Amino acid sequence: MRLPTLSQHLRPIAQVLGYVTMLAFVCVVAVVGPMECYARSSSRLPLDSFVAVDNLILHPLGIQEYFGSGFVAKKTPVGSLVVTAGHICLEGGSLPSVIRVHDNHGHVYVAQPVAEGSPDTDTCVLLVPDLDEPVAPIGPMPKVSDSVVILGCAEGLWSPGAVLTFDGRYGGKISIDDESVHIVTAPSAEGSSGGPVVDGMGRVFGIVVKVHAKFHHLVVLVDGESIKELVRKASDSLAVKQGAVDAAVIEQGSDQEDD
Repeated sequence: MRLPTLSQHLRPIAQVLGYVTMLAFVCVVAVVGPMECYARSSSRLPLDSFVAVDNLILHPLGIQEYFGSGFVAKKTPVGSLVVTAGHICLEGGSLPSVIRVHDNHGHVYVAQPVAEGSPDTDTCVLLVPDLDEPVAPIGPMPKVSDSVVILGCAEGLWSPGAVLTFDGRYGGKISIDDESVHIVTAPSAEGSSGGPVVDGMGRVFGIVVKVHAKFHHLVVLVDGESIKELVRKASDSLAVKQGAVDAAVIEQGSDQEDD
């Protein structure tokens, strides 16, 4: 009778260890991998580009405050351009008001609307002269069911250094009340209007403008292309005004030299 060799004794053990190693590898890929990807994605969120926006309206019964969210979309020679929801800028109608922007470091700035979208887009661009925060990149629309994050001051909850983030998924375009709109399924509430919606690369592809009346996890967006077009319009308008100011200064200086 032939006795089994040592290698024959160890072969079954090696096979078991191989299976265990393979299983552990699968677990790491399936569990740790997504967590690491999520951590990398979260680290790319444009937190310093996020701002809180409030509109203080001088009402006959006292000051009323409307709270919203926004992000820095572009820098110009005369200040930063901040994008928020149009209805935040328009609250109060003809009543006197002051729009303020709060950065993530606790600084507060007075802002001036310089461009407004159509009623369909419900978007507003604010000029904030002294704001100096990084610009958030605007990217393409994600694929349907892609993971996304909403940054917003839901219910006016906000403090310097803290940003509320809400995980969701892009749902594509659907028809609501005979209107074709981009949607995200994610928690939202008043105060999130104007909040940037960000993809896994940290790019803004839309802002929150509306929440479904009966289902607050159904969020309506204005898409990134519409935002870029309005920012371009605001930037061009400022450039024209700045050019006119520069020309007037040069002309005034020339007149003084002639005198």
